[in-house]
Amino acid sequence: MIFILFIVFILISLGIIYHYNNMVYAEKKQIMLLSRQNNSLKEKLDSETLKIEDITLLYRPYKYTSGVLGNSCNLYIAPIRKYAVIATLNKNLEIQILDCAEVFHEIWYEVRFNTKNNVNNKGWILGNDISIFKNTFIEDSV
Repeated sequence: MIFILFIVFILISLGIIYHYNNMVYAEKKQIMLLSRQNNSLKEKLDSETLKIEDITLLYRPYKYTSGVLGNSCNLYIAPIRKYAVIATLNKNLEIQILDCAEVFHEIWYEVRFNTKNNVNNKGWILGNDISIFKNTFIEDSV
C-alpha cells in the first residue's frame, strides 16, 4: 500500500514538474522572440539619429500669445523634424504660443491647444505653419 502511494506521489510530482517545465519553455520562447524583434527594430533605426550634443537650441523672444494654423501640420515632441510626431493638427486650429526657438535655422513654436481630455495637446510646430498671430504682448524694448 505504501508502495502505491509512493508511485502516485512520484507521478503527481512528475506531472507538476512537466507542467512548470512547459511554462518555462513557453516563456523562454517568448523572450527569444521579443529579443529578435528588438534587435530587428534596433537595426532599422536611422544611423544618422541626432545626438544631444549635435543640437543647438536657441530660444528666441516671441511677441504673440496665440495664433491660427494656416494648414495641417505635425505636432512634434521636440523642435526637430526627425523626432516623434505626437499628432497632426488641422487647418484653422487656434493655438496658444508658449515659447519660441531656433533649431537648424528654422523657427519653432512650442504650442498648446484645447482638447477634451488634455492628452497630447502640447508640443512643437514649425513657425511657417502659423498663418495668423494674435495678441501682441511683448514690446521691442531692451
